[in-house]
Amino acid sequence: MTDPNQQFSSQWTPPPPQYGYGYPVVRPTNGLAIAGMVCAIIALPAACFTWGVGGIVLGALGAIFGHVARRKIRQRDEQGGGMALTGVILGWISVALSIAFLVFMILFVIYGETWVTNLENSGGSDWDDALRGMLMGWLPLKTH
Repeated sequence: MTDPNQQFSSQWTPPPPQYGYGYPVVRPTNGLAIAGMVCAIIALPAACFTWGVGGIVLGALGAIFGHVARRKIRQRDEQGGGMALTGVILGWISVALSIAFLVFMILFVIYGETWVTNLENSGGSDWDDALRGMLMGWLPLKTH
């Protein structure tokens, strides 16, 4: 009789290699979320370099893109919620700062000569009086 161990050892083959689980399915990133974030980030410096108008336009676009992207992300189960929220927040901040900057620039154009004259007349030594003199042109202030 033959040795039973010898019979199995000559016919044994290793099992086939096991395959991995594969890569997890990656959810797509919403394109409007990316566009909203980029527009809102660019809107902050654009507010300074375009007299506030570029910040208003790009900030509003970024905020609107962000709002639309947040809705679509919830509906389609996509990624990009943080980028969309960034676009919304920075977009509206850019709009507010741009409007404030634009109002300041308009007031400076209208009352700038008065402000400069009051600053020159104060001699530049007392900044409190100079600032009060500049603001007297368009703000009613109480004087002590």
